[in-house]
Amino acid sequence: MIPVTGGAGYIGRVTAELLRARGHGVVILDDLARGHRAAVPLDVPFYEGSISDRDLGSRITKEHDIDASHSAWCGEGGSGSRRRVNSTVRHLFQGSIAGSP
Repeated sequence: MIPVTGGAGYIGRVTAELLRARGHGVVILDDLARGHRAAVPLDVPFYEGSISDRDLGSRITKEHDIDASHSAWCGEGGSGSRRRVNSTVRHLFQGSIAGSP
């Protein structure tokens, strides 16, 4: 899964649609300040909340296998590389994206 923040807004929705069209699974995080829940397809995991909510970021990364295959790191090949990428993405999502100081 690729997390898409702001996925209930126009740009996030289009980004999620493009990712899905290319075969990627997405998970949407949006606080609905400007987005609309109805913009997210019912078959897409959706979390209402802020990217600064560390607990929610942790929950999302625990509930979904965050896919970083779009990252250059995956070019190293092998499942060990994917685990390193996923670990890095989870760390970044839980830290930087999820609002660490």
